[in-house]
Amino acid sequence: MFLNKGYGLAAPILGFFEVLLWIIVIGQIMQNVNSVTNYLAYAGGFATGTYVGMYIENRLAIGTNLIQVITRKAASGLIRALRKRKIRTASVKAYGNNGPINILYITTQRRNLQPLFKIIKKYNPNAFVTIEGVRVVTALSQKQKFKKRVRFRKTNKTK
Repeated sequence: MFLNKGYGLAAPILGFFEVLLWIIVIGQIMQNVNSVTNYLAYAGGFATGTYVGMYIENRLAIGTNLIQVITRKAASGLIRALRKRKIRTASVKAYGNNGPINILYITTQRRNLQPLFKIIKKYNPNAFVTIEGVRVVTALSQKQKFKKRVRFRKTNKTK
């Protein structure tokens, strides 16, 4: 989880302790090979650890998400509401299977998803929403300008 979110240092440290704990537990099971209770305890511990880990990860809500909102209804009210709350939004007018649509691209921290969903539901309750995890986010401030130079190479044409 941490490696996927871009936290390269936390991943090996947590992995070290995870494997250390695993070795200790397996060592205990191997000392009592005939004990069915140990097998059940290990399986129950594994299941509980998985559940607790998912719960903690969900509560920590580490990371950034890209939310794509697709709506048939005009999105100008939703865009104003999002920008009023300083939520960066890009919008694209497109054409879907059933006619014109609006596509909004929003990046936000995972911990801000529920308030964002409330805003979307208020302005466009029938919007189609998808969420993707984002590994790296770079921000382009209004003061920065795109400075990309395009150079054309001369080609030698042979006859």
